[in-house]
Amino acid sequence: MSRPNKQMTRSDAWFKLNLQLRKGKPQPATKPTTLALGQVKQWPEVFQQRRPAKHLSEAHVRSLASKAKVSPLDPLTVWWDGKTWACIDGHHRMDAYRAVGTRDIPVVVFEGSLEEALVLSAKANTRDKLPMGRGEKSNAAWHLVVKTSLSKAAQAEASGISERLVAHMRSAKATLEAKGVANLEDMSWEEARRMAAGEGAQPDWDEGETEKRAQEMATRLHKALGMGASSKVDVFARAVEIYSPLLYEGLVAYLQDEPEEEYEE
Repeated sequence: MSRPNKQMTRSDAWFKLNLQLRKGKPQPATKPTTLALGQVKQWPEVFQQRRPAKHLSEAHVRSLASKAKVSPLDPLTVWWDGKTWACIDGHHRMDAYRAVGTRDIPVVVFEGSLEEALVLSAKANTRDKLPMGRGEKSNAAWHLVVKTSLSKAAQAEASGISERLVAHMRSAKATLEAKGVANLEDMSWEEARRMAAGEGAQPDWDEGETEKRAQEMATRLHKALGMGASSKVDVFARAVEIYSPLLYEGLVAYLQDEPEEEYEE
């Protein structure tokens, strides 16, 4: 059974996949409509844009597994990687099929370049029923900025974020490349943004710790400002800008990002 390459970085996986495409076999002439689960390879470092919290991911897989017991789920989108068929959309569905012991799964073949497959995976992930967080959308967009030659509008549309934020990413990419920073695709957008801005590394907090610290900061703000700030939004925004122009820019980019929506899988 094919399993994810757990130890590879994104740049390692990208290099290996490109090499495999150049040296590999051509795509079979007959397009499959079903494949044995073990015939489908996963390249999560390249094609799995979503990284939900473990409990959310497991709950989503359980829900899909319940449906898979009754009838097949939507077909996985697969793409020829030079050796075998690779999953570019449907990683949670694969986990659900494994959970219920399904052998043969429905698939639909995508034919295109590696860059086009990456774009499709980003579009599919931002439109999956499991909500995709802003951070995940931003990371998907960052990897498109680093690895594709798409227009700004196309990169924004594929990842589900604003063109303004894509423009920030392009500027950060140019700054980091000028500094000689390598393997940009291995960075998250937040890491890249902070490095380009000359900021120190952010502590590696999980979601629980982030929420805890946000609540603590909200309590301090309430004690200092009461509810007055909410009635004078323009004054508060200007105060934030005076306090930290970088923080102000980051908030503007965050708030102008596209709102999350849920789509049927």
